[in-house]
Amino acid sequence: MKAKHRISLKQKTMLVMIAAFTVVGIASVLLFYRGSLEIARSEYVTHCSDLANTVARSLDVSQVKALNKEVLSIYRSLDPSECMISDQEDEPGYEEYLAHYAPVQQMEEFESLRSSLRRLQDVAHVECLYITFPDVKTKRLIYLVDGSYEDVWDPGTLEILYDTDFRITGDIESGFGSLMSDSDDGTVLVTTAMPIFDYKNEVIAYAGLDYSIESLLESERYYMTMAIIMIALLAGISAFIVIKLVDRSIIKPINALSDASIRFYSSDSNSDNASHSFSNLDIHTGDEIETLAESMAEWRKI
Repeated sequence: MKAKHRISLKQKTMLVMIAAFTVVGIASVLLFYRGSLEIARSEYVTHCSDLANTVARSLDVSQVKALNKEVLSIYRSLDPSECMISDQEDEPGYEEYLAHYAPVQQMEEFESLRSSLRRLQDVAHVECLYITFPDVKTKRLIYLVDGSYEDVWDPGTLEILYDTDFRITGDIESGFGSLMSDSDDGTVLVTTAMPIFDYKNEVIAYAGLDYSIESLLESERYYMTMAIIMIALLAGISAFIVIKLVDRSIIKPINALSDASIRFYSSDSNSDNASHSFSNLDIHTGDEIETLAESMAEWRKI
């Protein structure tokens, strides 16, 4: 009959300790990563809102007002059936719709504001800055000028406007809430916008920005990797130490007791080998194992 393979107590202890440290390590890394990610993203969202607010206050209000007036004049002169949102850019008639705003790009105010946006976005290292107007009557967000160097959204480009887009639902003066989204190239962007007020303290447009947090995510991935490595090393070292302690304080004493019992029962009960089986045990664990060894030694003397 083939003997069954048995896992020793030492092996079981080692497996349990490694599993425990692995679970604790993974849980710690996940909690650390999630916590740090939320804190970092919150800081970036606050930073983007402050930056958009700064841009809104640094632009020439008279130029924004003149550009806004011209774009809205063209927009409101068109038949609603001619107006197309950005999601329809691949449909017939979209280029014809944007062509109505061609004169806007010849305006001095347009060129001046676009240059200002590009200077600001280069200094602030943001993906792009732009100026829009939220027309709550038609539920459309209308682009006035885009400072981006690539994938520029022309004047008159439309997006659907929702009341929930504002920080305070329906309040045009509250600014846009910050959103996180994936760009076409796979980077993660924070998007937000803040109102531009005229001299009468009325909202005439919005200064918006797209801010890439890809560098943040790369840093988080790096630190998470380092944290996993450190936790794995600590788990390995701790498991090694614990296993050594268990081996010295439990495994070896129990093995000694087992060997003594085998020698006792396999020898003549009156032989010296049997007499010294338990009395020669050198177990000083300070626990129940040592008490058991002493009891067996005393029992042999009886």
